[in-house]
Amino acid sequence: MTSLDPKYVIADRPVNRRNSAKLQEEQTPVPAVVEERLAALRTKHRFGIPLTEQIRLSQNGKDTKKFTLVSIFIGVIFTLSTLTGLLAAIQKSSLMAGVAGIGLACGAGLLWHTNRKAKWKSGASISTTALFDDASLSAFDLALESLDEEVDEDIYQQLLQLKRQVINIGVIASKLNIDEHCSMDDRHYLRESLRRYLPDSLQSYLRVPAGMRSSQRVTADHTASDLLKQQLSLLQTELSNREVQLTKNAAEQLVQQQRFLEEKIRAK
Repeated sequence: MTSLDPKYVIADRPVNRRNSAKLQEEQTPVPAVVEERLAALRTKHRFGIPLTEQIRLSQNGKDTKKFTLVSIFIGVIFTLSTLTGLLAAIQKSSLMAGVAGIGLACGAGLLWHTNRKAKWKSGASISTTALFDDASLSAFDLALESLDEEVDEDIYQQLLQLKRQVINIGVIASKLNIDEHCSMDDRHYLRESLRRYLPDSLQSYLRVPAGMRSSQRVTADHTASDLLKQQLSLLQTELSNREVQLTKNAAEQLVQQQRFLEEKIRAK
C-alpha cells in the first residue's frame, strides 16, 4: 500500500475557509416598528418637523429662556435679601434689616409680575389650541407620513405651502383673542381641513395605482394627479383667505393708532 503524500489532505468537506462556499446570510425581517420609524424619518426629511411640534415651537419661541433668566434673577434677590436679614439679626442692625425688607418686597413684586405675564401667555396658547387641536395637527402629520416616494413634485410643493400657511396662521392666532377675531365657522373649517379634508384627498389619491395617477384619466379631462392638485389649490385658497383676515385683525390696533395720530395732527 503506497503512502500518501503529506502535502495533500483528503476530506469529505472543504478543508479551509478559502475552499468552502460562502453561506448565504439569512435576511432577518425588519420589525414593523422599525419600518414605521424609517417612514417617519423619510417624511421628516422631505416635509420637515411634524406640524404638531412646529406649531408649538413657533408659539413658544424664546419665551422659555426669558422666563428662566427672570426666575434666576428673582431667586438671587430672595437669597441675598434672606442672607442680609440673617446678618441683620445677628448684628442687630436696623439698616441691614431695612435693606433686606426692601429686597424681599422687590422680589415679591417681580414674582407677581412674572406669574401674571405667564398666565397671559398661557391664555394665548389656549386660544391657539382652540384653533388647532392636537387631533387635527396629528391627522395632518399622519397624512403626510402615508405618502409614498412617487408623489409628483408639484404636489409635494403644494403640500409644503399648505404646511407653511398653517404654521403662519398658528403664529398669528397665538397673539390674538381667537374668540373675538375668528368666527366659529372659520375655526371649524381650519380644524377640519387638517383633520379630514386633506387626509381624505390624499387617501383617495393613494388608492389609485402609482403608475396610473398621472397617465390615465379618471374623469373626462383629468387624471388622479390633476384632481389632487385642484383640491390642494382649493384648500390653499381657503387657508389664504383666513390668513389674510387674521392678519388684518392683528393689525387692527395699529390702524386705530394711525387714525388717532392723524386726528391729533388735524386738531392743531
